[in-house]
Amino acid sequence: MIEALEAALKSENPEAVRQAIADLGSKSDSVHVLVPLINLALKNNFLDVSLSCFEKALTLGLPEQQISRFINEPYFEEHQKTAKEFLMVTNGQLKNSLNLKVLLIKTCMKLGELNEAIELINTVLNQYPHPELLTLLCDCYAQTGDYHSAKAAALLATELAPSSAVYLVKLAVIEKSLQRYFEAVNLLSKAIELEYTCVDAHIQLAYLALFSGQFTLGWQEYEWRFKNPNVVRWNPPIPLWEGNTDLTSHSQYHLLVWADGNICEQILFLRLITRVNCKVTVKINSPVKALIDTENSNIKLLPSDYSQDYSEFDGFIALGSMAQYFFRDFSDLMHPKDYTMFKKSKPTMQSNRKIRIGFSWKTDAASEARTQIDLRHWHHLLSNTNCEFVALESDINSEDLGYLKTLNVTVNRQDSANPLIELSSQLNTLDLLITVDNVTVHLAGALGIPTILFLPPISHWYWFSDEHDACWYSSVVISRSLPTINCSGFEPSVNNAIKEWQKDSQQLVDDQLLRLSGKKCDSHTTDLAI
Repeated sequence: MIEALEAALKSENPEAVRQAIADLGSKSDSVHVLVPLINLALKNNFLDVSLSCFEKALTLGLPEQQISRFINEPYFEEHQKTAKEFLMVTNGQLKNSLNLKVLLIKTCMKLGELNEAIELINTVLNQYPHPELLTLLCDCYAQTGDYHSAKAAALLATELAPSSAVYLVKLAVIEKSLQRYFEAVNLLSKAIELEYTCVDAHIQLAYLALFSGQFTLGWQEYEWRFKNPNVVRWNPPIPLWEGNTDLTSHSQYHLLVWADGNICEQILFLRLITRVNCKVTVKINSPVKALIDTENSNIKLLPSDYSQDYSEFDGFIALGSMAQYFFRDFSDLMHPKDYTMFKKSKPTMQSNRKIRIGFSWKTDAASEARTQIDLRHWHHLLSNTNCEFVALESDINSEDLGYLKTLNVTVNRQDSANPLIELSSQLNTLDLLITVDNVTVHLAGALGIPTILFLPPISHWYWFSDEHDACWYSSVVISRSLPTINCSGFEPSVNNAIKEWQKDSQQLVDDQLLRLSGKKCDSHTTDLAI
């Protein structure tokens, strides 16, 4: 039978390969033979054959540990629906495996199938009242906006494991979402007292302190990010700059800045470099690097193949750590400087054209799904025939593509090697951007694009609160009317929240359109039609 498979593979005939794998799998009684057949079938997209071989391997005693390793392979990270099918088979045959049940629950959560995940968790909890399951239940409820149920699950987890700081942190995060900040701070303080090295407790305390404007405590706790075992801190052989030299007047000082953090944080904190008047070189490995304009700013980039001894530098600092010296009070950002380090190119547009509005409705992280409104709920804005709308999402499913087509919304796919460069080019053609919290709003803010950002009442720390509206970016207007729910459908329970948000958002966009139509025209906004 192996010879038949080899011959089929050499023939490069997909149907022959499929049949050979199926035949060999049906006749084999060895797990060691079936496992490579499963992988081969998956590689060739023969899902049914792969599942058949997998089921047989289970009956022959495929070890649980091997199943976990198999499901955690990169292939399944990109094919979560396939992972779920395999885990459903496993769940049917290995009913007493808690680890595999947890894997199935997490897979459902990644797929956004929260109700199914909640049902699975509640079923498993009857057999295994484990605090980890309760934290998953807490996460599911939080992503649906049901924070009171999330709090109940988190409370029960702390009762089952009273000596664990992890579950206190989880409860604190939920209390923050319920806008119970005092209770959240107390829980985080208790977690730190219980386990001082609990990195997540310090980081959450940092976010809460920064959100409320307590910058001394916030930036101090923010440094705990480097204690995370998953974060590798770069330490070049030069002194750490710790505020000992005045960089606002020392023009000969040469500072090396390491751009740590994610793309949003890098764009956010790069603005702080405009506060110094010394020579600055930035080490950055993310796609943001290609956007930095070294010709028209005081920033230079460290070459990726830099091999010198770093003696040209007087000191270095992590980008996110600059905030403790240059952002100590809201007044430090009240008069925002232009993001002169970013390349800006506004093309000449045709005259007598419609206002061009970019549109982004997806958040970046799955954990923020509750801030994401179903595309069809944006119809009241997209149906304005006096404007040209451009969808700026890189991953749009076929159903949403069809819906956008009915509204004559332009879809710009980001297929380049650096999607951030393409996104920047698209943003520079816009008169207005409408978006939720994602990397698009940070880039638009840095480019000075007029932007309306829709947020839920509780959001990332750097958006602060109403009294400090969008102090990072002068071109961004914030509306905090976004429902704190995962609205994937049109359930009656969310209709009122949706309608209220639609009313507020329509008014805000109308105000911006009136402002744009009344502006003096330049090469970017010539004879806008409205």
